[in-house]
Amino acid sequence: MQWCFAYGTLCSMWGFLRSIYRSVERSRYKVLGLICFAAFFICLRVLLEAISSGLFMKSDKILIAFVCIQYLLWFGSTYLMVLACFRYVARVPLRLAVYLLLSTVILLVPILSAALVGAHTQFVFLSYNDPGVLQSIATLMYTSPVNHNLFYEIVLVVIGVPIIAYFFCRDILRSLATLACIYGALAFIQAFLYVCSVQQCVFVVGSDIPISIFLCFYSIVLTGGWIGVLFFPELREHLSADDTIFTQTNLMHAFVLIIPYGIVAMLMSGNAIDLAFLFLSYFISFYAGLFIYKHWREKSLLGLNAFLAMYEGLILATFALTCFRFFVG
Repeated sequence: MQWCFAYGTLCSMWGFLRSIYRSVERSRYKVLGLICFAAFFICLRVLLEAISSGLFMKSDKILIAFVCIQYLLWFGSTYLMVLACFRYVARVPLRLAVYLLLSTVILLVPILSAALVGAHTQFVFLSYNDPGVLQSIATLMYTSPVNHNLFYEIVLVVIGVPIIAYFFCRDILRSLATLACIYGALAFIQAFLYVCSVQQCVFVVGSDIPISIFLCFYSIVLTGGWIGVLFFPELREHLSADDTIFTQTNLMHAFVLIIPYGIVAMLMSGNAIDLAFLFLSYFISFYAGLFIYKHWREKSLLGLNAFLAMYEGLILATFALTCFRFFVG
C-alpha cells in the first residue's frame, strides 16, 4: 500500500513539475518565478510541519513566530547550499542550477509519508550524544527513531543528485562528489553543526536569550554565509567595480544607526556570543539592503536581489519580533 502511494505521489509530482517547467520557460522572469515557487513550497512545508507537530498549540505565540522564521531560514540556506554544490562541484552554470529549485516539491514527501502511517511530523536536529547518530546518517535516517520519515526524501536526493549532476557535467566522479558534498553539508552543517545553549548541541554556549530567538540570529548568519558562497563571483565583480557601498560614509551611517540597535541588544543580553550574532545580523542586514538599493535595476542581478529581498524581509521580521518580545510582550 505504501509503495503504491509512493509511486502515485512521484508520478503526480513529475507531471506537476513538467507543467511548471513549461510555464517558467514561457515567462520573461524565469529566475524570479523559480524563486517564488521554491519560497511557496518551503513556506508550505514549514506550515504543515508546524501544524502536525502541534507547534501552534503552544501559548507563547511570539516564540512560535521565531521558530517558523528559523525554519524558513534553515530550508532556504539548505537550498542555497545545494545550488552552491552544483555550481562549484558539478560546474553547472547558475542560470541552469536555479532550475533545481523546482525540486522543493519533495519537501512535502516526509509530511505525506507521516500522514500515511498516521504519525506526527516533528523532526529534530542530530546530536553527538545519541549513540546511534552515525548509523542514522549512514542509513539515510532509516534507523532514526525520530527522523525516520525523512528517509524517503533523502532517498530521492541520493538518487536524483548524481543523475542530475551527470546530466550537466558528464563526469561520474564529479557527480558522486556533488552528492558527497551535499549530503555531508546537510548532515554535518545544516542538521548537525549547531551552536546553541542546550547540552545536545555540538558547541555549548551560555546564551542569555531564549534558544528559539538565538537560533533565528544564528540562521541569519548561516544563510548570509551561503548567499555569499553561492553568489561569490557576482558579488566580487560588482563590489570591486562599485566603490560606493563600502565607503567611509556608509560605514559611518552603519555605526550611527547601530547605536539604538546596540542599546537594545545589550539590554537583551550581555553574553559575548549573543552580541556577536546580533551585531553580525545587523551588518548583514544593512549591507544587504544597501546592495539591493544600489543594484535593483540590474536585470543580471535579478536572482541575487530576489534572494536578498526575501532574506532581508526575514531579518527585519526577526528584529521587529525581538524588540516586541523583550519590550512589549
